[in-house]
Amino acid sequence: MSQKPEPKKIIHPVVYVTKYALTTGIEVYRDVEQCVDRVYDRGDGTPTDTVLDMIRVRSEWGNYFHKQGRDWHLTEEAARLRVVAMKAAKRKSLQKALARLEAPVKLLER
Repeated sequence: MSQKPEPKKIIHPVVYVTKYALTTGIEVYRDVEQCVDRVYDRGDGTPTDTVLDMIRVRSEWGNYFHKQGRDWHLTEEAARLRVVAMKAAKRKSLQKALARLEAPVKLLER
């Protein structure tokens, strides 16, 4: 029985993770593996590799991050632009929460 070949590995030299940027900052990881899914055809058993939008970083817990452009980026510039968007969304959310807090309290008769 022949051994099936491993899926091709895609290694990125540097990846910038912004998932937790508002609390911990932009995390920089080196030699990060992008996940590849291998599916075998049921008819003849030929493999099809699909590059996923997910990376696995070597860390204490072996974290996975999904969605390039949202959670992880290949350039520092893209990561910084994402953080600007995250800050704007957080600022808008906090302004809405502050407006609810400043609104008069309703009196509910029961």
